[in-house]
Amino acid sequence: MQELMCMTDEDLVYLQLKTRTERVAVDPVLSEKIRSWNKLDTAIYDHFLAVFNEKIKAFGTTRMAQEVMKLRRNIAAVNQQCVESVDTQREHGWIQRNVLRQGSPEHCRKMNWGEVKYGDHIRELQRSWTSIPPQPALNLRENKLRATQIEILGEEVFQQTTKR
Repeated sequence: MQELMCMTDEDLVYLQLKTRTERVAVDPVLSEKIRSWNKLDTAIYDHFLAVFNEKIKAFGTTRMAQEVMKLRRNIAAVNQQCVESVDTQREHGWIQRNVLRQGSPEHCRKMNWGEVKYGDHIRELQRSWTSIPPQPALNLRENKLRATQIEILGEEVFQQTTKR
């Protein structure tokens, strides 16, 4: 898979974030109910699992097992380099977080970013690569939306719809 996506070993290494302290076993009856409730999601998952398994077969299961072992070694090395300890969050005691080693390199800090901070970082990088102007502030967008709705619906209809 790494070759198909032109990724390096470093591209695949990660730190686990926001892990739960405990796992809860789900009995088979409840598991089947959950799959039924999420029938469409389950069908999509099953389809791509089959595609993934075919790609593993074409790649070679032994070779894939070796690649997985290499990835696990690389992840363990990064954990050793970056993580001092793991403790629980104050607000959510059931979720664990990484405490980075003092003076950790930048790649350790970036791997420890949450999804919001990392998403903001990616968007900032993308802005520097494109000529798309930054999005206006939320209040300006809301004002423009409100003005457009009034223009289309009329003031009276707009007032009625916003009273609900």
